[in-house]
Amino acid sequence: VRHAIVDLYENSLLRDLTRRRDTTLTAARLPAAVTLPLLAGLARGLLPMLPGGTTVAGILDSMRWSVPTPSSIAAARAAVDTARAAGFDPRQAVLLAGAGMSLRAGYPGIEVLWRLLLDALAARHGGSVMGTHRDFHDVLTVAEHDLGRDAVVERLCQAMSPPQSVSPTLAHLIAVRRMPVIFTTNYDDLFERACDQQGLTPIILTPLDDGRARTWPPRPGGDGPVIFKIDGSITAPSTLVLTQNDRRRAAGATWFWERVAQSITGRWMVVAGHALRDPSARRLMGLRAAPAGGLMVGPSLDRITLRLFDLTPVDIDADSFMAMMSSDDQAAG
Repeated sequence: VRHAIVDLYENSLLRDLTRRRDTTLTAARLPAAVTLPLLAGLARGLLPMLPGGTTVAGILDSMRWSVPTPSSIAAARAAVDTARAAGFDPRQAVLLAGAGMSLRAGYPGIEVLWRLLLDALAARHGGSVMGTHRDFHDVLTVAEHDLGRDAVVERLCQAMSPPQSVSPTLAHLIAVRRMPVIFTTNYDDLFERACDQQGLTPIILTPLDDGRARTWPPRPGGDGPVIFKIDGSITAPSTLVLTQNDRRRAAGATWFWERVAQSITGRWMVVAGHALRDPSARRLMGLRAAPAGGLMVGPSLDRITLRLFDLTPVDIDADSFMAMMSSDDQAAG
């Protein structure tokens, strides 16, 4: 009965979102990829309010772009077909996943952790201490010094434990089946859970976890992807890249970046949910070698970033993109 109620609630949200996005777009014309797992999570939690005062209505407003229109699907299809003609094969490409994919699954934005840390620092020092400072790793550096590493990790875990259910999205589930190598700067374990749900065994590498003793290159015929957790993982707190010192140590992990280079050379890159602003992501992009191309998946893409990294825009959400790739592979064979 509970699952039936959840399904009914989720479907009503989807219908409302669809009507508000485009009155000419009916549910029957939506691709199967449009599952909106964040809304499903909200339904399972049956909560009217998220951290920071975000309402369900606010989520609906902010996610109108999540329902792709026929024109956006056609444009994305054309971009993918052009890329395929130039040599793009998703089964041989690599994925760089950013915070956008985790937000889609239901995790809160980085501002939640930011607020938790600033509140803790303000309580310790009797008032605001950061002013208008905006470098996240600087905040983490000060917080670790003043509060201790354990307290910072505890607040990170708190920020990543929202009241609603958080599960891997369709994009996560397809990516771990279809793509041999995944890079992510996200702290969460959504890709690992996507593997676990499908009986896959990934190889996980992080720069602050000495993996030089692990088998390399990856075992032939392995049933899961190689996942490079560039900023570490919440499931292994010692690997988290939080402070500026952590950043320097991660940047100096030569063995890790050598393996990144070996895994990325000559492959097409798919960027999903990532703004490509932080140094580690830019370093990774710099390791790409011609003639490999790249696609940047998401709505309202930054055209300057596209030019800087020679990426082709695909203006649909990651779920729809991955579903398109999966459908193409099945049709081919």
